[in-house]
Amino acid sequence: SENKIFKFWNLYAPAGLPATGYYESKDGLHWSKPVVGQIEYRGSMEHNYISVKTGGKHHRITMVVYDGADIDPARRFKSFLPNVGFAVSPDGLKWKMLDVPAVPSSDNFSFSFDEKAHLFISTVKIGGPHGRSVGLATSTDFTNWTNHGLVFHADDLDQELGLKNIKARFADPTLHRPSYDIPHTYNVDIYLMAIFRYESLYIGMPAMYHQTGKVPGNWPGFRDMPLTDHMRKLYNRDGDWAGFHDVQLTCSRDLKNWQRLGNRKPFIRSSPVGGGAYDTANIKPPPAPLVRGDEAWFYYTGG
Repeated sequence: SENKIFKFWNLYAPAGLPATGYYESKDGLHWSKPVVGQIEYRGSMEHNYISVKTGGKHHRITMVVYDGADIDPARRFKSFLPNVGFAVSPDGLKWKMLDVPAVPSSDNFSFSFDEKAHLFISTVKIGGPHGRSVGLATSTDFTNWTNHGLVFHADDLDQELGLKNIKARFADPTLHRPSYDIPHTYNVDIYLMAIFRYESLYIGMPAMYHQTGKVPGNWPGFRDMPLTDHMRKLYNRDGDWAGFHDVQLTCSRDLKNWQRLGNRKPFIRSSPVGGGAYDTANIKPPPAPLVRGDEAWFYYTGG
């Protein structure tokens, strides 16, 4: 930001709390939790949780970009809230919803800002030929959005390579073993894809979900998961899928025609078990890297 402080918005607030954890850092490595006094949690306002309110409800701030070219200082931080709308802020803390129609999405999405073209880029999870796929919406003014529909999905080669990846996963004792291994349910689809501008190219980071088996809704592990009531009802009825992610690379010049890179090998993959790392199964890419000199820092999500 303009005051040379790194800002970080963590989607994973306590279960049932419609808020986002807000953090700051001077070096991008060591983070603090500013007390912002914005939303009550367990009878206290002394924490770092923030939210935006609309329609009488609090909502999480999900994806944030900084638009230093906006002539209105109150709109320089911008957030994309799928199925809810769009919000702006002067500092990344105090947010205001805009009167702009929401972009629909399933439960995963990404959002970035191409400063050179002044283009806001949102990717959402939609259906496609092999399951979860990538839809695209863009805007040049953060008000009028163009829905480009389906732009990226898994293909037959992903299924072929995915079968090998799944078999290798179960054969490797150093990697986390998914809870269920049911071969006739194996599938690879796109859990989400982040897109960012780098030089003259758009780089895509698809999170390839390798599905290995159906988890029954009465699985005991669901009792301990921090789920909302709505999610718990869905899981109790339908269950969920076991599997793992890796993040690959793609590139494009027009956001619609994508070239797969690196022979579809992982760009970010799971860490081995037993080493103290948390990213042993689920990997999600950041919306964009943070470019620092000749380095690009990727703040990815792992679980």
